[in-house]
Amino acid sequence: MLGSIDHSPHWTKEHLSLAKELACLYRRNEPLNISAVKRRRPSLLQAAYSFSPFFGWKQAMDLAGISCDSVVIELNDTVICSICGWEAVNLTGHLRKEHACLPYEYRIDYPDGEIISESMCAFLFSRFRRNVNDMPKHWEPLWSEEYVLDRLWERYKRNLNMNHHAVHWEDCSLCGQAKKRFGSYDQALTALGLSKQLIRRMNIPFSTTPDVVSAIRERKSQGLPLNLQSLKVGPCRDSCLYKGALRLFGSWQVAIEASGMDYSSIKKHPVYSSSHDVAEEIKARYRRGLPLQYSKVERGSESDKSLLRAGIRYFGSWSNAQNVALAK
Repeated sequence: MLGSIDHSPHWTKEHLSLAKELACLYRRNEPLNISAVKRRRPSLLQAAYSFSPFFGWKQAMDLAGISCDSVVIELNDTVICSICGWEAVNLTGHLRKEHACLPYEYRIDYPDGEIISESMCAFLFSRFRRNVNDMPKHWEPLWSEEYVLDRLWERYKRNLNMNHHAVHWEDCSLCGQAKKRFGSYDQALTALGLSKQLIRRMNIPFSTTPDVVSAIRERKSQGLPLNLQSLKVGPCRDSCLYKGALRLFGSWQVAIEASGMDYSSIKKHPVYSSSHDVAEEIKARYRRGLPLQYSKVERGSESDKSLLRAGIRYFGSWSNAQNVALAK
């Protein structure tokens, strides 16, 4: 229930006190996005990030029984020039015209000064953010140091892969923001109280050959690709499975054959012998969240030129192939 406190015994009095205050603010319809709280109640936000082990704003909201989707959001529509007090949505043009100053020069002199309003930043953020697989969806409208920490901790709680390569692929803006605000991805992990050595040891569950065989068969049952490149890069990557197979079987081919499959049948570009095969593969790509644009299918980490050529051959054009396949 929204606004009801979780009184589990592992929370301290300080945690519960913070959650109660947060629930009270929620019931009064006060804005609870990070940037608004930082302006209105900075001590409250500071308290959420003062606990060890890490607590943070997202966990405080969860403890208070508040859904991030239901909170009131407050964003500033303008920013004020720290040089002359001019107020605008975007200061870029003003800085160049009135002060002969570029944005990066302005930030050197005024490191806390903003150039673009929060509402515009939120709009741009919403346009370019993406969600891949089971990556946590965005719940804050703006990036901040606090949101970087909360988002990384949410991945850690869900036992998602935390190594830099995986996070960069699934949530590249998170890696970029971690580097921008903490100096490096490893420094952001340190701020959470996590060590990079611990992170590199996470998600290595394959200790026996049956574990690998079971994972390969499960991957096949889910319709995920089994070719070597898909294991290494792309939205369906699974470096843990690949490394486990190499460690326990010596090669990916031996692991595939031990799972009762013909290695030649899992190559990346199979032969599509009918329009039905083409339509089924297009639908399979769509279900897996793989790109269907002509350029992406033609080249890139998830390309399939055989599918592209077969689609044009059987349907007259790639666009027709997509329309027929996805209409079924």
